[in-house]
Amino acid sequence: MMSYKIIKSLIYSLSEFIISQITNGRIPLCSIEEIDLTHRTVAIHCKGVRVPIKLTFDEVINDYMILSNLSPKHASWVGYYYGKYYTDLISQNTGHHDSLNFDFSTNASSGKLNILMLARNSDLIYLDKNDKSHIISPIKVVTQENLIAGFDPIQACYIGILAGTSRSKKRKNESHTSLHNVQLTLVK
Repeated sequence: MMSYKIIKSLIYSLSEFIISQITNGRIPLCSIEEIDLTHRTVAIHCKGVRVPIKLTFDEVINDYMILSNLSPKHASWVGYYYGKYYTDLISQNTGHHDSLNFDFSTNASSGKLNILMLARNSDLIYLDKNDKSHIISPIKVVTQENLIAGFDPIQACYIGILAGTSRSKKRKNESHTSLHNVQLTLVK
């Protein structure tokens, strides 16, 4: 029969392992099974649930628990498609778009990389674990799997939103560039 101290240390080490895997090792509890762009829904499979959960883009983006339990890669996909969906709603000017009720603050980030701020040209400025800052476009972060994996899932979702909305910003900038090429003359 095992002594009480051995059992206690075994339980303690097992619980420490589980906690470290959930928080630092980041074993995601949910994963994306399907993104339906026509119906604007996401099918998410969570461990312990047999059937995938189908949620709209608005429901997923405002659900902290689901986003924080996705991998950073999947969270960035949700953000990207939500950003595209949101800009389409705004461009249609239907008046039927909810603002984000979600807080993408960087205070409680558990990732190796941490968003510091956005530059004026919409590039992302982030800090690595050595507190060294880096500048990169959100689209490049989303497309580089090893880079997006360093962010917390909530921040990865925000980066995905930035990448999804960047295409509409580029279109606006291109339409304004024609005005910059016009030469003005002084008339007396």
